[in-house]
Amino acid sequence: MRLLKWAFAAMLLIGCSQTEYVHPYKTKEQFLNDYNRCDRAVTDYSSTALIPQNAYAQNQMIENCLRKDYGWVKRSE
Repeated sequence: MRLLKWAFAAMLLIGCSQTEYVHPYKTKEQFLNDYNRCDRAVTDYSSTALIPQNAYAQNQMIENCLRKDYGWVKRSE
């Protein structure tokens, strides 16, 4: 599962998608660190939550974490 999440993050970094994460002063290398922090937080929450989380819900939670906690926003090209 971790490998799949790394692959997802790598795709975002290399531009396989029309959408990318941007930050006013952080580099793309720092994105991976912040992404991993959010991933760990969501994984910890999902393992203790009373309701099951699907992959879509987990990705949404990671996106919210990146935006709220670290300041990353999605930009469409």
